[in-house]
Amino acid sequence: LFSANRRLFAGLCYDIYPQQLLVLDPSEPDPARTVHFLDLEVFQDPLFGLSHRLFDKRREECYRSIPLVRFPHRLSVMPDRYCFNIVQSQIHRFRILCLRSDAFVLEVARLLAILHQNKGYSLYRLMKLTRRSLDRTPAIYGARSSYGVFIRVRAQLRVFLERGEFRSSCV
Repeated sequence: LFSANRRLFAGLCYDIYPQQLLVLDPSEPDPARTVHFLDLEVFQDPLFGLSHRLFDKRREECYRSIPLVRFPHRLSVMPDRYCFNIVQSQIHRFRILCLRSDAFVLEVARLLAILHQNKGYSLYRLMKLTRRSLDRTPAIYGARSSYGVFIRVRAQLRVFLERGEFRSSCV
C-alpha cells in the first residue's frame, strides 16, 4: 500500500485507496494521524513508523445505535459446524492482522464473549475450538507453546463475562 514515489503511487491508485492513506509518511511521524482502511486502522507509530491495528466501525460511537448483525445465532438454521467455524476463521484472521499478542488476546476474548453472551454458543465448545485453533500455531507470538496464549485468552474472557460488556442484541 505504500511507496517511496508517492506521486506515481497516488496517480496509479487514485480511485482504489483512501487519499489520506497516500499521504501517511513514515519519515514525519504524527500519532494523531490515522486512516481507516478495510478492517484496519493505519497509523504512524513514533517508534516503528507505519503500523496498524484492527478497526471495527461498530465500536465507534456514531455506529453503536445501528442494529448490525455480524454472527449467526446458535439456534439459526445453519448447521453446527458452520456456526462454530466462525471461531476458527476469526482466530486465523486475528493471528494474521494483530501485530502484538495482547491485541490478539483481546480480540479473541471479545469474539468469544460476543458469541457466548449474545448468540447462545456453548462456552465449553468455544474454548475447545479456541484451544484447537491456537494449537495449530504452537509458536504464536514467540511463545514456547500456544497454551500460555490460551490461558491469557481465558483470563480476559472471564473479565469480559464478569463485566457483561458485550450484552447487546445488535452483534
